[in-house]
Order: sequence, then C-alpha cells, then structure tokens
Amino acid sequence: MANLTQSSYLACKAFAVLVLFSACDTPQSQQQLSQEFGTLPSFQLTESNGKAFTEKEMVGGNTIVSFMFTRCDTLCPELTARMKWVEKNTREFSNPPLLLSISVDPEHDTPEVLSAYKEKMKITSPRWHFVTGDSLTVQSMVKESFFLAMEKKGLTKRGTPNIIHSDRFLLIDPGLKIRGFYHTDEQVELRKLVAAAQR
Repeated sequence: MANLTQSSYLACKAFAVLVLFSACDTPQSQQQLSQEFGTLPSFQLTESNGKAFTEKEMVGGNTIVSFMFTRCDTLCPELTARMKWVEKNTREFSNPPLLLSISVDPEHDTPEVLSAYKEKMKITSPRWHFVTGDSLTVQSMVKESFFLAMEKKGLTKRGTPNIIHSDRFLLIDPGLKIRGFYHTDEQVELRKLVAAAQR
C-alpha cells in the first residue's frame, strides 16, 4: 500500500468493484464488498427542500443510491423512471429502503432546481431524497466513497452538459456499508436489488 499513489489505489479499488459486479447479489460477495470498501464516511449534502442531509439519515435501514442531473436529456430520465419502479416495488416492505439521488451537476442543480425537477417528474415519495452539494464534496463521494466514475466532457450535440457518470444503483446497508452494485438496464438486476433491499 505504501508504494501506491492515491489515484493508483482508487484505480485498484475500482477494479475490485468490477470483479464483484457479476455476483454482487450473493451473500458471500456482499460480505466481500463490505469488507473491501468499508463504511461510508461522514458527509453533508443539501436536500431539495434546503435541509441538510447527512449519513445519519441512512443509519438503521437500507438505502438505494443513484446518480443523475436535471439537465441530462439522455440517460437520466430513464434512470429516474427505473428508480420510480424501485420505489413502487418497495412500498409494502416492513422497513422500506431510503432512496437517494445525488446530482453530479451541483453547480446548476440547486435545491430549488431539484425541487422543480421532482415536481416535473411527479415524485412525491417522502422516502426519495434528491441531494446536491459543493462540487468537490460530490466528486469525492462518487469517486472515493462509491468508487465510481464521474467526469465532465464539454457539451453534448444538444448543448447540454456531457457529464459521464454511472448508471448503476448501489445498495447501502443499515451500517453504511456497500452491499451491492446493480445494473439498471436489466430488469432482472432491478428485481435482485429489490429483493436484496428487503433483507
């Protein structure tokens, strides 16, 4: 470890995530993920209602995390639709998971903008939190806490920001450990996520 730079270390961590993706719904791989990536650190973001959102909100129950931004006109609307499906299919759980959508365009996505987006997308569930924060905090969380990619690459052909980010949903357990990464473009993976969130 002492001979690795921070970027090399994070790259190794990211590779380990990829190795575990194919079996992330098994108890053995969930335990391995938790051991490998440890516990989420303390953080503070801001909800669409202007209130602070910290890791303490996630303690005691499962949390499903996604990444989006309101100016995205390609993948993000579909990700929101998939999270809507997850929300609908976890309503009857005895302890329904918290849903957390983190904006990767925090300079634009203020609490007011996120609130308008929720209204536009007809999202009313009190379990579903849209959060933003300063750019460095968000980038640190995505890359160093969740070990996922995030990169700005200019503008799309439509003139909207081209922000590369993961389309996977993460399951965080009541102790703030990563239990799994789930592909969102496969219905079978979303069903696995819902089943795992009930355990």
